[in-house]
Amino acid sequence: MPDGKRILFLCGSYSAYGLCLADVKNGGVRKISPRRVPVGYAFELTADGRTVAFTNDKGVYVMSLPRGQLRNITKSGYHLSWSPDGKWILVGLKSGLHAIRISDALVTRVSPHVDDQAAWRPHAP
Repeated sequence: MPDGKRILFLCGSYSAYGLCLADVKNGGVRKISPRRVPVGYAFELTADGRTVAFTNDKGVYVMSLPRGQLRNITKSGYHLSWSPDGKWILVGLKSGLHAIRISDALVTRVSPHVDDQAAWRPHAP
């Protein structure tokens, strides 16, 4: 987590992953997702640690933490990377690299190619 005091990780079995938080100082672990989360290819937090995104063969999902509602925002998706402000996700789709605005799931094609993991870079002066 961005505070450096906790670690967010997948817990449980392959067919029933959940989200858990571990306290770095005391080693305590607690499950924070009420049910299985659809992780397949990628799993990433926003910079502020308030939202997590997942990709699998059925799409891209976002969930606010802790215990937020899970939303499916696309029907497919592979790699992902959050924008620094947490309002967009770069996602590799079969048709190329796309930016998806989280508020309304607006999809904008960035490139027809996706060879590897793409990442946002903060605006340089």
